[in-house]
Amino acid sequence: MSKSEDKPNHAHRRERVLQPGILPLARLAAGILDSAERESSALFERLGGKPRRTGGDLEGLAADLGKALKDRGPEIRVAAAQILGRLGRAIEEYAGDADKAAEAAVSGLSSPLADHDAGVREAALLALANFPTMASPTLVDRVSRAAEDPDPNVRRACVVALRAFGSKSPLPVVAALLRIIAAPGTQDDDLVKMAIEGLADCGQDAASEAVDSLAVVVRDGRLAADTRVAACKILGWLDSDAKPASNALVDVVVGGGARPVATEIRLAAMQALIAMAEWSALVPRATNDEQRRELLSLLRQIGPEAANARRNLQAMWQQGPPASAAPATPVQVGTGLVDMRAERLAALESTLARIEKGLKATQAASPERKFYTVDEVSEQTGLSGWTVRQACNKGRIKAEKGSNGQWRIPRDELVKLQNEGLPK
Repeated sequence: MSKSEDKPNHAHRRERVLQPGILPLARLAAGILDSAERESSALFERLGGKPRRTGGDLEGLAADLGKALKDRGPEIRVAAAQILGRLGRAIEEYAGDADKAAEAAVSGLSSPLADHDAGVREAALLALANFPTMASPTLVDRVSRAAEDPDPNVRRACVVALRAFGSKSPLPVVAALLRIIAAPGTQDDDLVKMAIEGLADCGQDAASEAVDSLAVVVRDGRLAADTRVAACKILGWLDSDAKPASNALVDVVVGGGARPVATEIRLAAMQALIAMAEWSALVPRATNDEQRRELLSLLRQIGPEAANARRNLQAMWQQGPPASAAPATPVQVGTGLVDMRAERLAALESTLARIEKGLKATQAASPERKFYTVDEVSEQTGLSGWTVRQACNKGRIKAEKGSNGQWRIPRDELVKLQNEGLPK
């Protein structure tokens, strides 16, 4: 056999697997190899371009990329993480069964989160963001630790990954984002703003748990205007669920304290009050003509959406307050750093306790059963269905087969998995 026949070139191999009729998994594998060859010849050589990879063995390809993440060269580790991220996007778009490949990829990307090279840590987090369906509470917790990384790019990549996980594990992600939002003085404003905006990726039900912390952010005069505006926008998006924060919004709109409140913050707070239908809370706070003219001016700047609130406020001021009404006591806006730190941490502790209680209540609401299916255990533990099934096959999970040939997992085993994870 000639040398060329012994080692067929990669281009010919790719042409063969990309012919019409070849399985989609094979096309995915070939596309990933193409990416590796284009972006890192060193990584491509390490993978070897083996024929079995072009046969649709995504799990094997993910495992090989996972090994490359332990290479001595940081440039190869970064490239391997980036290609795994490309694999994640392909798997998410693929309608077939690629759970095993996704599991292998996510497993491989876990160790680089502690890599000594910041570029590798960042690449691993961004790659994990492409595996949202694998976002178990355990993975969310592991990723969230990167929020304390000394490198700012790694911290931002952490929030990118958490936001990608928001729809899959909303409450754990909200809890992780709130730790970033509430941590006093340990993050830059841009990171806090990213975390606030990320609450929208978790849906309104889960994000409504953040109202107390957002109210503190709105009042915190030490934070950048963009960050406080972002908090106002999320509160407005939450609509009536954000009514407990209306006092904080009113404080900002009316102003007060030693530090003046920027106009863009006041406008954002006013828009949130309108979205929540809480603009009437401004009536007792504007006690003189100058304050009232200023509030009406803000409403005009908002535009047509505020016209109704403007007309109603004018009418209510003309009528005067009810005889029993007393003006609300304004809260100092932009108070000292130490006080705001304490308030942010108190709000965080209260919210996290509520989230934990909600998670427990959700689990308790389900009627107690003796056995659960593989899919049900997968949903309640965050493990993939393939992992649960393999663990049953190997005896790592004590289960029995029903009359239909499917695994039946006892409740005690499910509780053990939820509390202790998958046994070794």
